[in-house]
Amino acid sequence: MEKVAKDWETCKQAVSSGTSEDIANEQCSCELLLRFSLPCKHHLLQAAQTGQSLPVSLFHPRWRPNGPPITKSFTTWKLSYGISTEIAYDSRRASDITSSTLQARLAGDALTALAKARFESQLIKTNRALVDYAGQLAQDDLLPTRLPEKIQK
Repeated sequence: MEKVAKDWETCKQAVSSGTSEDIANEQCSCELLLRFSLPCKHHLLQAAQTGQSLPVSLFHPRWRPNGPPITKSFTTWKLSYGISTEIAYDSRRASDITSSTLQARLAGDALTALAKARFESQLIKTNRALVDYAGQLAQDDLLPTRLPEKIQK
């Protein structure tokens, strides 16, 4: 993990400073990936940008606790983020969500000083409210939708 930590910090700094495109546009020939089969900054960038945790699929099985022994069968292993949860959404709906989010961000970016600060504050409140609403919907999904069958005596 120490080998990955340096690149992880680089990615977090790039995201916070707005220079992540520099990493994204670089050609990857990192020793970390090629020699050790560990994720380099080019593969860690996605997690840093989205705030997701690092999936175990980014790490070669030999680096996992109690991982299997190294054999030739691992030559087909490819570093990946696995199946994206975004794939589950209908592509049209995902496009609409992405488009509306981008429009809101662009509208906010066009504002100046105090108006921009108010807009960003409202955007944060709205996003938190949406997360809370999703939690309520998830709880509602746990409720039964019909009465249970009568017990035969």
